[in-house]
Amino acid sequence: GRGEAMLGYLERVAILNGISSIFVLSTRTMEWFVERGFEQCSVDDLPDARRDIYDWKRKSKVYRKKLDGTRAVDAEELFWDIAT
Repeated sequence: GRGEAMLGYLERVAILNGISSIFVLSTRTMEWFVERGFEQCSVDDLPDARRDIYDWKRKSKVYRKKLDGTRAVDAEELFWDIAT
């Protein structure tokens, strides 16, 4: 779907820019991210600039995905194409 396509694109952009982990903050769609390789982590794990502006009132859950390279993204996209 569109969500998988957007995530795959953003992962490739991150990898090409030397980024090894991406983060998402969510109050509702945690399962979707977990199904795509994200793991719950602490607000303390966020990069300093993002942690400094974290909105404690929203109580967003923080998830991180470690990026292993574009081949891993290719494999994940293939899996999601077959599963849907």
